[in-house]
Amino acid sequence: MTVYAVNGLGRIGKLILKPLLERGAQIAWINDAVGDAEMHAHLLEFDTVHGRWDAVFAHDADSVTIDGTRLPFIGTRDLSALPLEGVDVVIDCTGVFKTEAKLAPYFDAGVKKVVVSAPVKDGDAANIVYGVNHDIYECQRRSKIQPQGGAKTGHFGFGRNARHEAAASQPRFPNSWRLTGRFGPSGPNLDRLDQALLLDLRARL
Repeated sequence: MTVYAVNGLGRIGKLILKPLLERGAQIAWINDAVGDAEMHAHLLEFDTVHGRWDAVFAHDADSVTIDGTRLPFIGTRDLSALPLEGVDVVIDCTGVFKTEAKLAPYFDAGVKKVVVSAPVKDGDAANIVYGVNHDIYECQRRSKIQPQGGAKTGHFGFGRNARHEAAASQPRFPNSWRLTGRFGPSGPNLDRLDQALLLDLRARL
């Protein structure tokens, strides 16, 4: 069975964790640089956007347990401190590791694949938006998927829907930045991703 790990428990990390558990995926650990296991157990159970997660939650100093599945919680921003041995796929939702050099420690530690929830700026990563260009995916060594993305061209003209980054620093969401009194910056990732994906529209963005 493929062994997963989730690095980053912000908006996207939480959205990914739930379906992984519902599908019975084996998750080696979860990690976030901000907060502790207690805080993330609370934020996973009570979500302003998606409502309450109908599951039984528990936690201790080193883990979050959801419906009896214990998920070790690491709590570090240092990749070298992550227990990567035996992990097949890391889903990186930190928004920090977005270059080939920054992602290299994952592969050096033996991770087979990394899915990054932000545009990867260089190297041979495949920047993918499902429903737009997911057909290019061919099990590349480095892959990036933007699960919430969407852009349309055609009869109805050009449009772009609001995605995760636009909400990264909006305090109405109960994220770890708010509970700790810190707010994460949002940046130009949406435009960067759109330009990478839609080359024929680059001049219009």
